Amino acid sequence: MKRLFLITVMALTAMTTFAQDFEVPQNPRLKTKEDYIQIMKFFRNAFLLMLFLTFSSLISNSQSTSSISINVDYANVIDTIGPIWNGIGGSTGLAMTPQGERLFQRIVDSSPYPYYKRIWGVTETGTAVPFSAEADWGSTNVYQVDKNGNPFYDFTLFDQIFDVVLAKHFIPIMHLGNMPDSLSSAPKTVRQVKENLIKYPPKDYNHWYDLVYNIVKHCVERYGQGSVVQWRWEVWSEPDITNYWMGTEEDFYKMYDYAAAAVKSALPEAQVGGNSVTQSIKRGTPVLVRFIEHCMRGKNYKDGSAGASLDFITFHLKGTNFAIGKLGNFTSEKLAAGTPHFSPSLDFIKESASTNLAKIAAIPGTAGIAVFVTEGDIDIGLNVTTTENPGVQYRNTAYHPVFQCAFAKEMLDLAIPYPANPIRCLVFDGLFNPGFRLFEGQRTLFTTEEIAKPVFNFFSLMGKLGTERLKLERIGDKSIDGLATRHGKSIQIMVYNFNQDVNDREAKKADLVVTLPSVGKYKLTHYRIDENHSNAYTIWKSMGKPYNPTEAQLSQIKSRQGLELYEPEKVINAKENKIPLPLQFPHHSVSLLVFEPVK
Repeated sequence: MKRLFLITVMALTAMTTFAQDFEVPQNPRLKTKEDYIQIMKFFRNAFLLMLFLTFSSLISNSQSTSSISINVDYANVIDTIGPIWNGIGGSTGLAMTPQGERLFQRIVDSSPYPYYKRIWGVTETGTAVPFSAEADWGSTNVYQVDKNGNPFYDFTLFDQIFDVVLAKHFIPIMHLGNMPDSLSSAPKTVRQVKENLIKYPPKDYNHWYDLVYNIVKHCVERYGQGSVVQWRWEVWSEPDITNYWMGTEEDFYKMYDYAAAAVKSALPEAQVGGNSVTQSIKRGTPVLVRFIEHCMRGKNYKDGSAGASLDFITFHLKGTNFAIGKLGNFTSEKLAAGTPHFSPSLDFIKESASTNLAKIAAIPGTAGIAVFVTEGDIDIGLNVTTTENPGVQYRNTAYHPVFQCAFAKEMLDLAIPYPANPIRCLVFDGLFNPGFRLFEGQRTLFTTEEIAKPVFNFFSLMGKLGTERLKLERIGDKSIDGLATRHGKSIQIMVYNFNQDVNDREAKKADLVVTLPSVGKYKLTHYRIDENHSNAYTIWKSMGKPYNPTEAQLSQIKSRQGLELYEPEKVINAKENKIPLPLQFPHHSVSLLVFEPVK
């Protein structure tokens, strides 16, 4: 429209100039009134022609932005998929609180598929209380030493945690880390505090072996072999950075070999793997490659044989390659104005994942070994709030769940170029304490008052997908994409409008054509997550962001926290087995359309 306005102004200016310039005394060639009329007709026609061309251009542009077509055919199955998105990480100690139990239950109730639960700090010393003198994101306090220096094991805290986890039917991913305080080889020159002690190799590898062996053995005895064989035993996390590993790579191989041998000795059918490097292609990927090569054919430090058990491979993926930190104290919008913003990068995640999978596939002996992304997150720096860094506001908005939908879809796509090492699980590292004030902005699934943030609805939405993937053919704007599945005679189609730019506000239109199993009546259920659907944050924001809402306000906020319908359910009478549907998507939005035959 700006273009039309500009051209109109130019045309009218030209006509006005003509009228002024061509007065009879100054233009002797124009002898009569008819001469003026002819000239004015000429300019009128020229003006109309310019308007016509402009409108044609506008219509053409409008059609190009909306000419996005999506085709899904019930008969075109391309793969069998699992719910790789059903992975949750976070604070181990939440299991010991009534609030934690309630949140656990809400998670498992959100999907018909089972969830993996990554348990941080299985071998770590501590109390498992995150807000204490030591920031404890996970510990079991199993390893103890008597007054004579002999190790013994106390499973009291361990059992309190895992009784809850198993009662909620999570499948544990057991993070075998970090080093117990009294087993750490940290030199005396290092300050003897937990944050330092956890990083070092064991001072006695046999004691490390015994600790792991007794933990696995205890789990089998308490929870049963049939349950424990489904668990994953993940040795360590991010050994490519000094935050978590202060030994050499050879020290790490030795530590892993002893741990893997202990797991297999206690339960030969158990699944053990690692090594969970960071998202850095430059730093993490080479460490991952050398570790896998060690497991394939390197010297085993436990028994001298070649290689070590490696039943699955782990690494981390993040939407930023930098840790988000505190920028200041932004307690008002006035103070926050002008602070720098940034956008997480799904492209970086795809690049990191593709690089790692390509490197893994090139290593002989790795075919068939599955991959677990034991931290797959939108960013790094989970504790930072919006009052410390306004840039993380996207964690509260619809941007976050739509990012996760695109993330999951892209990881499933990688099974096509890298079929030998499929990604089986993405762990969302976000089940932490919900904070103290509403929508503080930490990377969490819930805010205080146990209100689900929009990102939680990602799990509810994805849980409605089937396991047979259908081909989704898309033509047009790449920001519109999705995932289609079927279950029985039903079809589930997820379509999203996602732009990595957090400031993007462009709405999109798409034409969906669905080829159904047959003619007849189908119930259409249309779910939506966007700024105005399935979004408690928008409701809170519309109230003026009250940190102490009234009971009525709190009730209103909570009433909009779940997955919502975009429109009422309706029955479509398909006289042909193809149904055309026009769709509209505001910025950062996702729809799930479910077609079910009506009997």
